[in-house]
Amino acid sequence: MPKDYADRIAKLKEKKEKLGERLGALEQKAKAETRKRDTRRKIIVGGAVLAQMGKDSVLASMVRKLLAASVGRPMDREAIADLLPPPMAHPANQQTAPVPPPRPALSQVEEETARMLGRLAASSAPIQQAAAPSPAPLEKSALSATFGYKPK
Repeated sequence: MPKDYADRIAKLKEKKEKLGERLGALEQKAKAETRKRDTRRKIIVGGAVLAQMGKDSVLASMVRKLLAASVGRPMDREAIADLLPPPMAHPANQQTAPVPPPRPALSQVEEETARMLGRLAASSAPIQQAAAPSPAPLEKSALSATFGYKPK
């Protein structure tokens, strides 16, 4: 390879590497900006809901029920303990079982799969497969026309 081409290739590879670094840095910056914007939105919406909860008892009740049903991690529940509904009063001599965390909602695909599996289990008729028709035998003239077959 002539020296001129080797120099040009080396310069282009170096330029490509620098562009790759710049692209990576720009992608990281965009990702950080997106996270920052998302956090800001959550803070604004949360503040508005909390302010309205003090004025609207129906909304406050709905939010408390929503939080009780959807926040399962103990650390998170502790952070919002003042927003959760008060625990039910139980007689002192009665033991209560721990409440399991709520199950996550099934995705639409999982729901459809469960429904189809239920139908399959409910059907008692075995699935019958139709017999595939056997292919018709090829005549020698068809073989010779298609593949150039010549009988001896």
